[in-house]
Amino acid sequence: MDSAKSRAHIAFLCPMPMELRPVVKKLSLRKTTVGGRTIWRGTLDGRDVAAIQTGMGTPLAKAAIERLLEAYDVERVVVVGITGAVENVTPI
Repeated sequence: MDSAKSRAHIAFLCPMPMELRPVVKKLSLRKTTVGGRTIWRGTLDGRDVAAIQTGMGTPLAKAAIERLLEAYDVERVVVVGITGAVENVTPI
């Protein structure tokens, strides 16, 4: 682990604002800026967490995740909202 990095036990990756808002609200995350990118920070059961809005599509998600990993030592990643393109008839 790079000692200059902050720890984020869990990172929440949210493509859209509508997916990020409930995570920020439920976990009472605080807004920070790293390298010009907004990252939300807080804790969940005593573990440091980070959440980031990645944007839609692979290139935007890749850029956001790279920025996050440059700044934080992440143990687990949770992708939020992955079923956005699934039709209503698909049982989940």
